[in-house]
Amino acid sequence: MPFWRSQGGISASANAGAAGVKRSGRSQAVHWIYPGDWLILSAGLALVAGLFLRTPAVADRVTIKQSGHTFLETGLRLDRLVAVPGPLGTTQVEIHGGRVRIKADPSPRQLCVKQGWLQAGEAAVCLPNRVSVELGRAAYDSLNY
Repeated sequence: MPFWRSQGGISASANAGAAGVKRSGRSQAVHWIYPGDWLILSAGLALVAGLFLRTPAVADRVTIKQSGHTFLETGLRLDRLVAVPGPLGTTQVEIHGGRVRIKADPSPRQLCVKQGWLQAGEAAVCLPNRVSVELGRAAYDSLNY
């Protein structure tokens, strides 16, 4: 027999109303949520909010590769324009104001140029010219150590 029916076929709420017991306005679902459940729910929401509000990673190194081999690895402090030779011609990588981008490339679609300034952890890859630029941190991590 389901839990919401009493033995006489009358629902528990109708039986309570007939006996003069005042019912609360809360729904049945709220009675099944305990204080510990609210604690776990609020902790989970706080964790999700913390992940969204954390400070972004700060990049301090740029690695330029040509045909899979490291062409140049340098810091972002000095502003410069780096010319990287490739099979189609020269790719120009601009480092300016602590940011990096591919300024010019001889590739036909210019996808890596259209990517613009890179954020920490991003990479721009010019496949036809076999040039890639990665922006990251100088410290070792557990995957690359």
